[in-house]
Amino acid sequence: MIKLKTCTTLMVTAVMAVAISSPVMAQDTTSKAQKRQQDKNNMRNLGTGLGAAGAAAVLKGKTGTGLVLGAGAALAAKKYDDQRKAQQRSEAAARNARGGYPTARAIEVLVNKEPVHFTDSRATMIGSRVYVPVRGVLERMGAGVRWDAATRTVVATKGDRDVVLPINSYTAKVDNKAVALDAPARIINGRTMVPLRFLSEAFGANVAWDAADRQVNISS
Repeated sequence: MIKLKTCTTLMVTAVMAVAISSPVMAQDTTSKAQKRQQDKNNMRNLGTGLGAAGAAAVLKGKTGTGLVLGAGAALAAKKYDDQRKAQQRSEAAARNARGGYPTARAIEVLVNKEPVHFTDSRATMIGSRVYVPVRGVLERMGAGVRWDAATRTVVATKGDRDVVLPINSYTAKVDNKAVALDAPARIINGRTMVPLRFLSEAFGANVAWDAADRQVNISS
């Protein structure tokens, strides 16, 4: 008699092989992104189905069958999680190659109604946040900006206000007091990019976003 563990492996392998080679997922006309999403959906549905069937089998007293199906559900869940993480890594790599998220057209930044011209990079939208090169806007507002390469930190000063913003950190310091961020400073294509609204408001400026014209208006 084949041991239960061997039966589990054989059955789960067969079920997953069928799911992965499904004709729906193998269409030549389907783009890579769509196929990845289909793979994820099929694997998630497979895991859900196997888990439900396993639970039903146990309730009917078919413990062995329930174990087999439960093992299949666990494998499908792990496969789904692996696919999800791989897709996230792929999307992140593509965004980094583009220098951020795609935008319909350039974002314009104005300080006291005067446009800010960026020399080596441009404002970009990442998620729902506008990022700008570390210099330009702050210097137009009269703030001094310094980059500490040793600690990978942006230091901005205006009057008696000091703002310290470490790269990739969700915590900044304003006058040596910790402040939580919902968007960290980043390095994109070799340039230091900072969340515009936080830094502007940290120095007492008012920031307004005009989505229709893709324009940021800063009043200081």
